[in-house]
Amino acid sequence: MQKMIIKERFRQYFCGLPVLIDLDRQHRLVTFLTSLNGVRLWAAMMVLLAIALGILNGEVINRDGILYINTAQAFLDNGIKAAMQVYNWPSYSILFGIISNWTGLSLESSAHILNALLMLLLVDAFIRLSHNLSNKQIRPWIAALVVLCFPPFDHRLEIYRDWGYLAMTFCALVSLQKYWISERVLSREVITWQLCMIIALLFRVEAIVLITLTPIGFLFQKRVWVQRLKRFISAYSLILLIAVLSGAFVAMGDVPLGKLIDLKQYTDPSYVFSKFNLSAEQLASHALNKYSDDYASLILGGGIVTLICWMILDNLGAFLAILLGVGIYAKRLPKASAYRLIYWLETIVVVTLFAFLMTTLIPPSRYALLGSMLLLILITYAVNMFADTKDSKGRASRYWWWFVVIGLVIGNLFNLSFHQDYKSYLREGGHWISQNIPSKIPLITNDFIIDYYAKRPHGDKIDSLAKVAKALQAAQRPFYIALKTKDKERSEVLSLLDQKPQVEFHSGHAKETLLIFYRD
Repeated sequence: MQKMIIKERFRQYFCGLPVLIDLDRQHRLVTFLTSLNGVRLWAAMMVLLAIALGILNGEVINRDGILYINTAQAFLDNGIKAAMQVYNWPSYSILFGIISNWTGLSLESSAHILNALLMLLLVDAFIRLSHNLSNKQIRPWIAALVVLCFPPFDHRLEIYRDWGYLAMTFCALVSLQKYWISERVLSREVITWQLCMIIALLFRVEAIVLITLTPIGFLFQKRVWVQRLKRFISAYSLILLIAVLSGAFVAMGDVPLGKLIDLKQYTDPSYVFSKFNLSAEQLASHALNKYSDDYASLILGGGIVTLICWMILDNLGAFLAILLGVGIYAKRLPKASAYRLIYWLETIVVVTLFAFLMTTLIPPSRYALLGSMLLLILITYAVNMFADTKDSKGRASRYWWWFVVIGLVIGNLFNLSFHQDYKSYLREGGHWISQNIPSKIPLITNDFIIDYYAKRPHGDKIDSLAKVAKALQAAQRPFYIALKTKDKERSEVLSLLDQKPQVEFHSGHAKETLLIFYRD
């Protein structure tokens, strides 16, 4: 009856003209687009559109991407052993190398295709996990808006292993979450969780930490001890079998272990604490005084904790971090037992990062991507609760809700749109070198990206003016020099070369220039 009244009002509004919109069909469309399957569909379309726009506009390759492409080329030329000599954990490179071999596309294009598939898996798994965690009370479209607002997606064309690690980890969590809340052993979910984590291990070696520690969480569930032990053991079943078989292969022959050897160091407490103590001693001798040097270890440890928090929040960006803060302040973080799995995983991530930073003090934010995406699960829950916020009179409070939705939509549009890479001048300069400088004439560069676009083999790593001066003295004329230079360093570079550049390529988005010199 209500639908008939609405249709009649539309007819009156349009002065008797035929109504072009079928309200029933429109209602069914909206219902589908806000359903789980509908959201998964349009979220996948947004991911593909974002990647397609990026490819059409072009993006400068990242330095790690050059390493992975060289590894893939070594695999195609001479097999796995050759690939491991270039990079000792080559599974990611091998995958897009196979795609390149099958399709005939370049290795760079093949890497983008693989990343697109992995990002589709990641976004889809995130939506399904968020939807299942709260007994399907989470609105799927909120989960999609939150995850597509994640700032690292703006770096969609950068060639990183992280997309594969994150995608397979979240696929594993979808199955593990079902098993976590189930009252019985779900064989299919147990096997799926383990298989996905083994594949995640092929992308990043730290997946073995999740594989080892995550099932321990079953021992802390509110169940009788027999059930806890049974679920704990079943979560390891396939992994233990594969570990035994792998150990047998290693014992039988010369099997390269790659980054597993590096990981072994981080599991050795004596190694970790010796590196930490050494850093604390350096801090005490160079930065502290006689009143504070006794507290060097405490200061360094507190600094590492702060650094981990910063790395995780830095990935979220300001808006999502604010939503998380408001959710915590308003006590809208979930307390359901299903979410204890997320809290346990976040704890594992933080402990892993702490052990890593104790030994290396290398803090790229992308190392904390998994921790950030686990917090996205909590942000999704908080945003969903904002939709049900009531004012003092019991009415729906829409102002805050619309602010949140509009902010998420803007974040989605920002990630969807293409932003000109400030390093595009390196690509332009590299292409100019490729077209104008004969390959037989030596080229000295201070950035591997220049070599990549110039189609030149990488020389020595030259990352300071002192190394530039040393390379100039050792070079035999004639030769070219191509130096990426910050504007504040320009005068020093010109003074060192004592000549004007033959050609320059400027960055339109940063104060940097590529200066190309010729010496005969």
